[in-house]
Amino acid sequence: MELVGFIDQSLAGSLEAATALNPYGVEVRYPGDTPNMTFREAEDAVLLAALVREAIREHLQVR
Repeated sequence: MELVGFIDQSLAGSLEAATALNPYGVEVRYPGDTPNMTFREAEDAVLLAALVREAIREHLQVR
């Protein structure tokens, strides 16, 4: 979010919750190192990722 903040502080602030996704981006990249999560946690992560994607697409004016 720090890099986003250099360009748009408002966008960075609105995406702050996305930092909760950081562990998933690292842990799932390596075979056998899948994170332990409940189905609900997985659902929440997917929903959060979709919200982040939509916010960025809106900022970039991509439809």
